[in-house]
Amino acid sequence: MVGFVACATMVRRSAFLAVGGFDHIVRFPGEEERVALDLVNHGHQIVYADALTVHHHPSPRRHNPAARTSAVTRSSILTAVMRLPRPVVADRIRCAWHGSAATRRGARVAARDLLPAVRERHVVTSAVLRELAVLADQSRR
Repeated sequence: MVGFVACATMVRRSAFLAVGGFDHIVRFPGEEERVALDLVNHGHQIVYADALTVHHHPSPRRHNPAARTSAVTRSSILTAVMRLPRPVVADRIRCAWHGSAATRRGARVAARDLLPAVRERHVVTSAVLRELAVLADQSRR
């Protein structure tokens, strides 16, 4: 598909590149959250397209579930550090620390990259934060 990049979602290549694509801090898995925040922050829309089918061919070499949970937790914390308000960062760290052994490991691993993440900190706009609050409210229902 020329012009698109697929990563559990599909995004126009030009938009993906305009927001800097993937970064060297967050990495896989969980890297799409930071990209999605940057896309919306730069005026792009994210929509669910029921009629669209994207085929994702995951690597045959997969993390075991605990390793994946740890890696996703790491990415979630670093994305929060880079793009979300400090109370959200604190909440993600607290939840990780009070979660499973895998989430605690993810928090410890994230600590190694906190300084680079802080250097890349650009909190999204209040409009994006309001949209996130609506999504959070909907997911609680």
